[in-house]
Amino acid sequence: MTELDRRIHAIRDDLVAAALKDQVDAPAYAQPIPAKVIVGHTPLRHSPAIDSALDSELLFGEQIDVFETSNDWCWVQNKTDGYVGYVTRDVLGELGEGGPAPTHRVSTLRSYLYPEPDLKTPPLDVLSLTTALTINNEVNGFGDTGHGWVWCRHLSAFDQFETNIVAVACAFLGTPYLWGGRTSIGLDCSAFVQLTLASCGLQVPRDTDMQENAMDRLNNWSGSEEDLRSGDLIFWKGHVAMWLGHNRLIHANSTDMAVTPGPLYDTIEHIKQETGEPVSSVRRPRFSK
Repeated sequence: MTELDRRIHAIRDDLVAAALKDQVDAPAYAQPIPAKVIVGHTPLRHSPAIDSALDSELLFGEQIDVFETSNDWCWVQNKTDGYVGYVTRDVLGELGEGGPAPTHRVSTLRSYLYPEPDLKTPPLDVLSLTTALTINNEVNGFGDTGHGWVWCRHLSAFDQFETNIVAVACAFLGTPYLWGGRTSIGLDCSAFVQLTLASCGLQVPRDTDMQENAMDRLNNWSGSEEDLRSGDLIFWKGHVAMWLGHNRLIHANSTDMAVTPGPLYDTIEHIKQETGEPVSSVRRPRFSK
């Protein structure tokens, strides 16, 4: 039997998601309890400790499944991309209440969440691009999320998406690199791709290897930029960049510690010298018409 990837399957030595009962032997199985994230963003950690590695982040409004709550920590799975990890209990709403379906999403790089529909009130939090919201009513141009107010012109209907993938990607220019980060305040290479594609209506997995396997391969890429289209994704082992055109790509990278553009061939050569890894594939995202 193929071993299941624990990044996207709720599997521990002592506890496993009940849905996996027929695939994994375990001492105990847990039924998921729905919940929703109620802060702008929060770390999804590898283990239940404040100094544990940052594996990913959860965004405001994301629906999650909770499999265990212990000592103020919850073992959860993000329903957006399936990622599994630990969050503190205080960042979640009432357990058992996933809440209503989202009506809007943040379509600017980021927007503030206010306690009142008044721009002069000190903000409660900051929301990042793609954040899903349920707007109950509008006052003074602000929408009520149930946990604060957000400026409506920073929002799009939940099913309305961007059409210019390059413009979305370039909006992230200068965003700091953060391993495990998944917001416009800090993110890694795969989160940069995930958020950019989500803004254009395509949901993809969290990590580079999963993203690479989830998209169509550009067969027989010759290594020439002539074969590439804007928005194509160039993969290495553990890294991904997006093609812009005219010998330029864009990526969140640890060399510059930011989202930066760069020449295609110089970047390929730099990564090969630093890691010994050649380009593993070029993938072309497919968007719904």
